[in-house]
Amino acid sequence: MSDRNVFLAKGLVASAFGAASGWFLAQALTRDAERGRTLTMEQYIADFDRYKARLESQPLSTIGTIVAMVVLCVGIFGLYELLAALVARLLGGSRDAHQQ
Repeated sequence: MSDRNVFLAKGLVASAFGAASGWFLAQALTRDAERGRTLTMEQYIADFDRYKARLESQPLSTIGTIVAMVVLCVGIFGLYELLAALVARLLGGSRDAHQQ
């Protein structure tokens, strides 16, 4: 595999990850905005104690959160490298087929 194919493949995979992340974030923000438009003051006040309890609770310790994020980042990086290697191989294979 040439360095050019690897660089191009990593750029394509990173762009795809960015586009997918952006799409999922936009969907989540759209859902939140819709819930905000339909939420009434009475509904919010009725669930105030639940909202407050959820904000005050800490489901994971700081160490647990750090470990979870390290595992998540290593997993994402590993998937990124695997997909980039596959795309680079495909780019190299298609180029070799055209040169023959």
